[in-house]
Amino acid sequence: MVDPTKVYEATDALIAGMDGGERVDYLTHLRELYPEQLGPVAISSVSEQTDRASAEALSLTASAAIVTMAEEFSLAPEDFGVLRISAHDGSERTVVAYTRGNGIDLGDPNENHDAQRSWNSIFDEDSAGAFMIEVNGTSYDTRKGMTKAVYDAFIADAKAFVADGLSTDPLPDSPQLAAANDEGYTVTWLTGEEAHAKDAWFGCVNQGGQIDHVLKRHESDSRMFRFR
Repeated sequence: MVDPTKVYEATDALIAGMDGGERVDYLTHLRELYPEQLGPVAISSVSEQTDRASAEALSLTASAAIVTMAEEFSLAPEDFGVLRISAHDGSERTVVAYTRGNGIDLGDPNENHDAQRSWNSIFDEDSAGAFMIEVNGTSYDTRKGMTKAVYDAFIADAKAFVADGLSTDPLPDSPQLAAANDEGYTVTWLTGEEAHAKDAWFGCVNQGGQIDHVLKRHESDSRMFRFR
């Protein structure tokens, strides 16, 4: 499993090499960081049958998306990660998302309630531009990425990091995390899922470490509601 922080380190090396006029192989840097896990085949969100050129292009696009999203939300690139899921048609999909324990608070951190955190605000026409990024000439809507499947993959990755001894952090959006920091209990709006007439989906982790997908009113705006 690839640590998002290490992905950023490889990205940083890539950018430094490009600035110096020398092409740096992004995947080589990842292999240096994870020789046993990556071996001769690069980690990427494409099938093993995909050729190296396609894998490299996808990895570079994901890296560029991390840097762009970090700039858009005024956050650190190492706070974002690459998630991999299998689509219904059998293909594999890459999603870049905010992967810290607590998601992005879109409201005033000093206010317990702020309409900017609500589903209504996130999907208001006037807010659309704040969630759009451009990577290599292509526009992406960052609200479309966080589906149930992506959230599940995010939590599964966090569990695997703990199981592999790579992290001792409580699971994201969990009661254990709420007890360990000062942010309180948080949940993540699943903005990639289609909303119901009055309710929208959010994801969270319960006391037993299981994932819950829950419907909540569009106007919900408490400090617990976060974006990834």
